[in-house]
Amino acid sequence: LWGDRDYAPMLRDFCRESQILLMGLDEAKVLYGGESPEEIFAAVYGDGAVQLAVLKDGGNGAWASDGKQILYLEPWPCRPVDPIGAGDAFNAAFLAGVLEGCDLQTCGRMGAVAGAMATETDGDTEGYPDRRKLQRILENRAQIYR
Repeated sequence: LWGDRDYAPMLRDFCRESQILLMGLDEAKVLYGGESPEEIFAAVYGDGAVQLAVLKDGGNGAWASDGKQILYLEPWPCRPVDPIGAGDAFNAAFLAGVLEGCDLQTCGRMGAVAGAMATETDGDTEGYPDRRKLQRILENRAQIYR
């Protein structure tokens, strides 16, 4: 889409102004030039307003950092059918956890569950869990159907 123009510096400027930065690992490698999550987080937290950053790597999990620690977030087990919408579901659930005041690990688990569930159906949003269903899964409580 960009032709021969490099917009990476402009995108890094936008990222630097963000408080919460959620991006794919492949996107982060292009923007920041690092290969490992540690290298990328070092570049992200070099200067700017970023308070939380997440690097998502699909079925391989994700990494989250608050600038002091880096947590690896395990992928949630699922039977994927269609990957469309998984990243958006992860982002929405992760941010819901942030807004609820959850710790970084819990926010990551919320994102992982929602992202995994999004892949288990066809369509962009059909597999997204509501808050009650997400909470049942996080608490490892079974749903009883009558």
